Amino acid sequence: MSVPMAIALSGQLLFGQPVMVKPSEAEKNLAQSNASSGAAGVVGPYGSVDRKLYVGNLHFNMTETLLREVFGFSLSHCQVS
Repeated sequence: MSVPMAIALSGQLLFGQPVMVKPSEAEKNLAQSNASSGAAGVVGPYGSVDRKLYVGNLHFNMTETLLREVFGFSLSHCQVS
């Protein structure tokens, strides 16, 4: 699943709660910095530089394993807190 597809899950119900999916603040800042400096090869706002997503409003029973299954792609790091 690509970043735009993951972000499209925002508002979908997981365990009866609408989940929020968006680029992390660090990724937004990186994309804005690259755009203002004219960095070549940067595709935004959800392009190749986006690597971290914030997923919020998760049900308290959500686990890292379930979250990986929902997104259906390889995650190098997943932290539920």
